[in-house]
Amino acid sequence: VVLRAVLEDSFEHLARCFDGVRVEGASLAERVSIFIDRAWLHCGYPPFRSTLEILMTTRGDEGAGGAHWTDGPLLESTRRVQRLWTSVFSEIEIPAARHREVLRFAFAALAGIAMTVRLEQSQAGTARQLALLKTALVALLDPRQAESRPPRLRERASIRRIQRVQRIQQKGSP
Repeated sequence: VVLRAVLEDSFEHLARCFDGVRVEGASLAERVSIFIDRAWLHCGYPPFRSTLEILMTTRGDEGAGGAHWTDGPLLESTRRVQRLWTSVFSEIEIPAARHREVLRFAFAALAGIAMTVRLEQSQAGTARQLALLKTALVALLDPRQAESRPPRLRERASIRRIQRVQRIQQKGSP
């Protein structure tokens, strides 16, 4: 029961990180950046690592939530993020399954970055890794737009946004 409560709280934190997101008129690259910056507010948040550890440790343990971590109250949080993704990227004409695959890839990469930060005890390379993730997502969603700006310009702008997010995280989480 306690583990499920920790998971529920974590997923609610993720959903709160996306409260108030507005992307009207933004380019694909800007929307990807906004989405990843908000997701990183959650994934870079220390309790997220606890969530990952619980999920990995209890995998297959129905009583703790493991294999069924998206059931019950957690299912609504998962669906909320999927609905947000769909609304942010609704004009991207790819099958729904591809949208889910790209979203899953984004969170897998974010979880990996969060674990790297934990293992290295440093956020030194985080901005660059998040910038690379954003570039990859733009390419996955629309390969033509991935080539529209020189990579260095995309990375620099993205790194500045990530550094702002990291400063916010250091002050406290939403």
